[in-house]
Amino acid sequence: MSGVPVNLRQLEAFHAVMETGSATRAAERLGITQPAVSKLLKALTDDCGFHLFRRRGGQMVPTRE
Repeated sequence: MSGVPVNLRQLEAFHAVMETGSATRAAERLGITQPAVSKLLKALTDDCGFHLFRRRGGQMVPTRE
C-alpha cells in the first residue's frame, strides 16, 4: 500500500472472504450485501495495486501475493 490509510471495513471483508472462500458467504457473515463485499474488495485491490483473489467456479481463491 502506497501511503493509503488502511480501511478496517476492507480488511474485514478480505478476512471474511479468506475464511469462507465466497463473497456471498462473507457478506452473510458481515451482515452486508454481496455487492458491498465486492466493492470493498475492489477498493482494497486498487489500494494494494495487485489482485487479491482469482475466481474459480463459485470460489474466490487467494492469489500468491
